[in-house]
Amino acid sequence: MFIKATSTRFGLAALWVSKEDGSVELFRLEQIGRRIISRRVLWGDVARWNPEAQRAAESFKKEEAAGTADFRELLTVLVDQPLRKGEVTRKFKIGDTRLKGSINGMLFDVDLLT
Repeated sequence: MFIKATSTRFGLAALWVSKEDGSVELFRLEQIGRRIISRRVLWGDVARWNPEAQRAAESFKKEEAAGTADFRELLTVLVDQPLRKGEVTRKFKIGDTRLKGSINGMLFDVDLLT
């Protein structure tokens, strides 16, 4: 599974996720007090998305991965140092995309497999 984070005006970050079956989905990380959750924004047939989202998904699929990353580490960095407007991370290969529990007093309920 591959993942890339981009800045968004809604929440902490938008997460592009490429799954094993080749599908692409877009999630949004939101912070509510001391809790971080994920919401699925775009999924299913990419042809039904708006043109801007289609272009972004195609670009994400074509991008080469910069290596592997730890999902837990990536999320804690995004919380500690939120992306500024227009910032993006590189595309990384991720093993597990579930994080439920507490890290440094922040409660995480993030699952990108759903």
